[in-house]
Amino acid sequence: MTPTDLAPDADQRTLTSPFEAHERSGLQALALTVLWHPVWRLAGAQAVAADVGSPWLLSRSAPSFRLPDRLDAVPLASPALSRTPVALVESPSSGDVTLTLPARTMHCEADGRRVDGATRLDAAAVERGVVLIFGGQVALLLHRVRTLPDGAATGHLAGLSDAMLRVRRLVAQVAPSALPVLVLGESGTGKERVAHAIHAGSPRRGGPLVPVNMAALTESLAAGDLFGAQRGAYTGAQQARTGFWREAEGGTLFLDEIGDTPPLVQPMLLRAIETGRIVPLGATRDLPCDVRLVAATDRSLDASGFNQPLLRRLEAWVVRLPPLRERREDVGLLAARALAEAAPDLPEQLTLPPALVRALCRFDWPGNVRQLLHAMRRLVIAHAAHEWPTAAEFLGIESSRAAPWTEVAEPAVAVPVAGGPDTAAGIDGAPSAAAAAAALTGGRRIEESTSPPPAADGQRADEASEGSGRRYRLPSTVTTEELTVALDATGWRLRDAAERLGVSRPSLYNLLHRHPEVRRAERLRPEDVEAARREGATDLASLAVALRMPREALRRRLQDWADAEATSGSDAGG
Repeated sequence: MTPTDLAPDADQRTLTSPFEAHERSGLQALALTVLWHPVWRLAGAQAVAADVGSPWLLSRSAPSFRLPDRLDAVPLASPALSRTPVALVESPSSGDVTLTLPARTMHCEADGRRVDGATRLDAAAVERGVVLIFGGQVALLLHRVRTLPDGAATGHLAGLSDAMLRVRRLVAQVAPSALPVLVLGESGTGKERVAHAIHAGSPRRGGPLVPVNMAALTESLAAGDLFGAQRGAYTGAQQARTGFWREAEGGTLFLDEIGDTPPLVQPMLLRAIETGRIVPLGATRDLPCDVRLVAATDRSLDASGFNQPLLRRLEAWVVRLPPLRERREDVGLLAARALAEAAPDLPEQLTLPPALVRALCRFDWPGNVRQLLHAMRRLVIAHAAHEWPTAAEFLGIESSRAAPWTEVAEPAVAVPVAGGPDTAAGIDGAPSAAAAAAALTGGRRIEESTSPPPAADGQRADEASEGSGRRYRLPSTVTTEELTVALDATGWRLRDAAERLGVSRPSLYNLLHRHPEVRRAERLRPEDVEAARREGATDLASLAVALRMPREALRRRLQDWADAEATSGSDAGG
């Protein structure tokens, strides 16, 4: 399935109108941005709520999310979301948001906590951005937006966030001028990309862009490296040197790590900026040089002993780059972009283990965009080797630091089916429904222990194994025969079958969708159960094998029949 396979929304106003209205009023609109989706090119798609106080409904079919690089909008269309919608209601007075799941709940996490029923998300959390993960597979960021997207989300300075929109606007404003620009930001935030964007948007775009790492210059040779030197100007100068400044003639000179400039050279830089002229080492006269200067640093230059007059010249225009943790809504877009660049032939669908989805969406990324790009490249390499990395390997950190993104319990649910939640409505009028349910339940609720012995830390054993470094194979390597054998061997208990195959449970759900023998819950008839019993299937496990149906889905179906019969008997007695 590709983004174009999803039904486009005919009314494009569902996305743009709220932005326009909120911009005019100066308010902040509530938004959902896709951080991860099995159709990975949907990452970065965004939807915006139209009204404060009215329920905003989220399901697999609504709302429509606008893709970051296109004009059309599509629904999420994932079985990780129910057809029965989740309701999001924002309080007009407090700004809190109440998240209410449907009665037959889907698995939902909010910032790492399991959600059941109705949960209040306070305004401060929504302001920071709340990570919602459905079914371990679809991750959305609930946050606020203040600015209408500018249509350049996937350009040179990629990002949907308000912070990146501001960065692009600042760059667009200053690029045509000749002002020096100082780019501030943590390591890995993309300072060199800003320099490239300024150069590309300037009248000097036809000239050279010369990058210089100031931290690599030595005190003794820095002046010659920057401004050039005459032959014999110093010991070892066997020939004249042009210098970086003159190499950038008619273009842009990018001085990275400007805070590490040797102190001896800082006054020379100040004079070059002020006069537009340089003096090569050993020269008797200065030379004119037409250069646009862009400098960058991840340090505070006010308190580092840096030449303050030079700083005043450099900060004629300042562009501050936010760290990735402060623009989490950009994580999905950047991750999808990294995947597309690293592996152009990657399949349209990529179902990650839930631990990796959590790690991607909830990690603070102290190395910022650079660290995220490295992580996605590691993912591509692991995919090519037909295995998934652990969360720690994916993040490139020690195993003990990966725990916060693997601690949430996995959903104990039946495989998602096209017919939606199992109900008794599909078997109304079946003459043997009550008999089949009663024969198997004895008039009691059907209970089956689905929890293995607790792990040492109180987690379920399979959750603990996932968090402690369990590797997964790619679901695409599982054959239909292997899947059938694993299901039969485990009595069609999905958790055990997934462990036997070495895949995550959401991956197993996708495999079941394509399995030709799997019986969907809504197609099960009471006479099918009776026939299986006559063939010797007397317990839940043997019935599941005989009926080719996941055990938990079968248990719920039988329980629905039993509940329907009990309700019918109660009504008749009344």
